[in-house]
Amino acid sequence: MRWKIRGRDGKTGNVVNVSIEATTLAEAEKIALYNGMVLLEADHQQNAAPKAALEYEKPPAAAPPSSTRNNMPDYSYLSGTAVWLGRISIIVGIIACVMIVWPFVQTAILLLTHRIPFDPQTIVLAIISQCIPGVLVLLGAAIGRMLAAIGMAMRDVAENSFKNRGDGSGGTHL
Repeated sequence: MRWKIRGRDGKTGNVVNVSIEATTLAEAEKIALYNGMVLLEADHQQNAAPKAALEYEKPPAAAPPSSTRNNMPDYSYLSGTAVWLGRISIIVGIIACVMIVWPFVQTAILLLTHRIPFDPQTIVLAIISQCIPGVLVLLGAAIGRMLAAIGMAMRDVAENSFKNRGDGSGGTHL
């Protein structure tokens, strides 16, 4: 006997009609369940000609994946800006180191040439007061280097979020 089973395909979720050859309705339902269908209804077919097992239309073919490289935004400006910020920060850091060391050198020269009297408390206060601007400039250079590193990291994260993972699933998007 031929049974017409209407159900939902377990893999695709599409409603399908299947013709199953079985002796009883229970056996036909069992075959449908074994093949991964969720049953909606079952009927006996009288004098039915053999048909294809599945009578639903195939889902439309998926469009070929477009190259995600073409859709990826250009982050070269971010990279270039971060590189230049890093370079400028290095130069500012070198200048800051000179600003910190120079009061020590200047004080040593003045002491060795006997141009100033040796008073430890006055000398230490003078050196500290002259080093403070250098320390602040060095702090600014360090912040600049950190911002440059953050800019490069942001560029890498943005580029990696659009790259193919190699498993055919395309890129991920944030």
